[in-house]
Amino acid sequence: QTLLPTATHMSRAQIPEDLLERSNAESQALRLRLVHGATVVFFSAGYSGKRFVFERAAALGIKSVVIEHPDSWARSLVDEGLVAKFVAVDMSRSSEEVFREAVGCIAGLGNDGITGQADAICTFVELSVALVARLCE
Repeated sequence: QTLLPTATHMSRAQIPEDLLERSNAESQALRLRLVHGATVVFFSAGYSGKRFVFERAAALGIKSVVIEHPDSWARSLVDEGLVAKFVAVDMSRSSEEVFREAVGCIAGLGNDGITGQADAICTFVELSVALVARLCE
């Protein structure tokens, strides 16, 4: 499975590394422009105390996609405008089944006009780290 480079990825490839790594206002503004409009997949939303992460992502212009079990507290974040898309996945199945479904969901991003293709995949749920590492390959 190969995902095509996104606009964010292509823009990033044209910028010198040292410019992005500088700790000055110009470089910070550049980093903020690059992240604006990016599609970031959050695999597992964690507990409701993680809401601030999605609030900050929305404020930065990130199109967040949450992959989580169907009755997650995070489902309502779509209606609130904090998350672009909620993808319900039955997490009670085997990790291989969850992985295969998540790969399909991620590969299909950008086809609905709501998000673009995935620019990043992350988690802050310890139990999901191994699966997310596989998704990032």
